[in-house]
Amino acid sequence: MRRAVVIGQALALVVGIAAGSCGDPAFVCEDDSGCAGLADAVCEANGYCSVPDLECNSGRRYAPHSGELSDRCVPHDDGSDGSTGEPVTDATSLPPLDGTTAIDGDETTSTGDEPRPIECAGERWLLEPFDDDPPDPDLWYVYEDDYSALSTASGSMRITVDDPAMDQGAYAGMDSLVGLPMAGEAGAQLLSIPDADLPAEAFFVLEGPKVTAGFDIYGGEIGSFFHNGEYLERVVVPFDPEAHRWIRIVFDELAMTVRWETSPDGLEWSTFDVEAEPPADWLPSLTNLDIGAGVWSSPAFADPLLEIDDVFVCARL
Repeated sequence: MRRAVVIGQALALVVGIAAGSCGDPAFVCEDDSGCAGLADAVCEANGYCSVPDLECNSGRRYAPHSGELSDRCVPHDDGSDGSTGEPVTDATSLPPLDGTTAIDGDETTSTGDEPRPIECAGERWLLEPFDDDPPDPDLWYVYEDDYSALSTASGSMRITVDDPAMDQGAYAGMDSLVGLPMAGEAGAQLLSIPDADLPAEAFFVLEGPKVTAGFDIYGGEIGSFFHNGEYLERVVVPFDPEAHRWIRIVFDELAMTVRWETSPDGLEWSTFDVEAEPPADWLPSLTNLDIGAGVWSSPAFADPLLEIDDVFVCARL
């Protein structure tokens, strides 16, 4: 068992509860009939009702009793509730940085009109190109501590750690405030990961009230896992900077399937792991996306400890 990952998930769970414990209790719909009593309401793909609102770019706002999404704008189909237009491709080749394993890739030129290499089989639910610093507070809850920091000023999400205090860990990350669909996929591009020699981990997880599923990266390895009160490690292999440059989790709440996938380019995907019988309490529509990294002992210094870009969620119709 990876002690580091257990610590990280426990911290992420506490943060997630703190971020989402306030507000109305959630009511989940299966179709538009479940929204009866609300004028012109529809059941969104994530199982929450929405009503018309011209102040939202999408033209719709989540109804009360939509959990942490209550009264928030339904994201526009470009992945945001504020801006319009397609994001552009950024350079993805980075030099090695202290405390980090850089992932080299072919340089691309930002032309201002090229879409990022993300293809959704259904609806583009959320696309985060990290154009704003700090990230949109309506979409993300950022957590840090005394010895860690998260920044998106460079056009990607960078987590740094400066932890000189003995026996003290340091974590930082982002929790999505946009609920996930019942069926879809969530992924990201990895630009830099924690160095294998550091007492550090990075994680990309779908965190639910009872069950969490995700990827973890630790000690030069990448692994898939479930967490339902205990850490259930599954497939673990050495991290391949080329084959594992992109990661995603494909899920279907009705079919009760989970599939972990990796890709060198974000276009052609390979199965990393698959589970046809996930834990009974695994409910993607009640999960949020938690992305972060940290160290569990000190001294530890890394700039960045983790760098990612192109976080996306797609709903599969």
